[in-house]
Amino acid sequence: MADHHDTARAKLPYPLCALAFYAIYGLGFFILLTLVLNHYPLFPLDTDNIHWARSWLFTTVFDYYGAALCLCGIILSTEGLVVGGLWSLGCCLLGTPVCCIYMMYRIHRFRTLKLMTPENDYHRIQQYS
Repeated sequence: MADHHDTARAKLPYPLCALAFYAIYGLGFFILLTLVLNHYPLFPLDTDNIHWARSWLFTTVFDYYGAALCLCGIILSTEGLVVGGLWSLGCCLLGTPVCCIYMMYRIHRFRTLKLMTPENDYHRIQQYS
C-alpha cells in the first residue's frame, strides 16, 4: 500500500523533466546575467545607451519569468492541470497581481503558505480541501 508521501510525489507528472527544465533555465539565466553584467554593468545606470537598456530589459523579463515559472510549478503541482494551468496563465500573462491573489487564496484556504510536508501537514491540510 502506498503512503501519502508516494501519492504527493506522483502529483508532478514528469519530475525529471521539471528538474531538467528548472536546472536549464536557472543555468541559462546565470549565464545571461553574467554576460550582461560583463558587457553592460548595472551601475552606473546608462539609460541613454539603447544597447544597455535593451539588454537589461531582456534580462529583467527573463528573470521575472524564471521566478514566475517556479511559482507556476508549485501551483500546477498543488492545484492540478486545469485549475493550476489557469492560475499559471494568469501569473505569466498578468504578473504580480495574479501571483499575489494566488498567495491570498492559499492563505485563506490552508491558513498557511507553508508547502505540505508528508510527516506533519498532510492530514491538517486535508481538512481544508
